[in-house]
Amino acid sequence: MSQFSKGLGSHFMRRIEVCIYLGSIVLASGWIAVLFLPPGLMADGQVVPALILYRSFSLICHQIPERSFQAFGAPLAVCSRCTAIYVGALGGLLIYPFVRTLLQRLDSHTRGSKWGGRGWFVVALLPMAVDVAADWLGLMPNSFTSRAVTGGIAGLAAALCILPGVIAAFDEWYRSERPSGLS
Repeated sequence: MSQFSKGLGSHFMRRIEVCIYLGSIVLASGWIAVLFLPPGLMADGQVVPALILYRSFSLICHQIPERSFQAFGAPLAVCSRCTAIYVGALGGLLIYPFVRTLLQRLDSHTRGSKWGGRGWFVVALLPMAVDVAADWLGLMPNSFTSRAVTGGIAGLAAALCILPGVIAAFDEWYRSERPSGLS
């Protein structure tokens, strides 16, 4: 294999990683924007499309109005915890290039542990789990703020865990199904 073809394959993989990264940011941003559509449509008097969207989002969220951020005088399509998870995930995607090396070090240090290379993700989910469990068990009611903060932490951690996995999966596929001329 020539140095040129090695370099070409590496260049191709790097471009695909950037496309996956940017595509993830576009998808996350679009998803967050869609959360604002139902209240925006309600404010514009377009009740039927707004209700269709609210109903669609009810499949993934309880949508309790008191537990939801408001826009245009109406609740967003999901509660504060869900909104924070999505915004936190976008935040995780945006900081990924700056923390990528740190994440790789964390993974290499925890790879042999009981939780595998992503044990830190389980730790990042603990605040949300404690918040939900304490409220459910009647030990301590959670608040709008606690739901939003713990959701944001979970979303940030999820993005930082999932994006490298998606990139690694594509890399594995690419190495086994290498396009001709890039071997």
